[in-house]
Amino acid sequence: MRSRPGPLLPAALAATVSLAIVLAACGGPGGSGSGSGTDHPSGDEVVLRVEHRGGFVPVEWLFSGTPAFTLVGDGRVIVPGAVAAMFPGPALPPLMARRLNDDGVEAVLQAVGATKQFARDAQWQGARNFVADAAETVFTVHADGQDVVVSIYGLGAFLPNEAPPQVSREELAAHVALSALADRLGNPDAWIPATGWAETGWQAYSPTALRLL
Repeated sequence: MRSRPGPLLPAALAATVSLAIVLAACGGPGGSGSGSGTDHPSGDEVVLRVEHRGGFVPVEWLFSGTPAFTLVGDGRVIVPGAVAAMFPGPALPPLMARRLNDDGVEAVLQAVGATKQFARDAQWQGARNFVADAAETVFTVHADGQDVVVSIYGLGAFLPNEAPPQVSREELAAHVALSALADRLGNPDAWIPATGWAETGWQAYSPTALRLL
């Protein structure tokens, strides 16, 4: 997590600690290994994470925001839960978790591979030429013996048939593929069959390890 230059607002200090707590709990030490299908880390190690950075948002969000999707090696999927419309809001956003079985994990990794966007690290920044203050979406994948980070600015900021000339054909393909992947990961129940889940429903996720920054 990068902080903006200059002194932090006092109200944001507690949120800084809060974010570190959540992120530390979402990924910790664990052995790597392989099961059926695509090789990937095991235990608490991150297999796939999607997060949003920057953008025209309040400074407090930068310190309390959590990844939009996290898959760890034991099959747990961790996503943000619904936040009650109340003031002040909770110090930490609620998180929900549900465990995939081997078939479910493989389905997610196959969806990632089908985009053909994770052969190497990549940074797609063309949208900065015409979109101001958009967020950057960062996909982190640890699977099949590779560690790949792909970041793309302004994902979903334009329609494929309305892309401006500053966006290359290759970057346009990345926008299309990664936007579709982000949409799928945002609603995993809609496409992962019931047989891919080791648990029948989502449960509140409570961190078991804390890391203060």
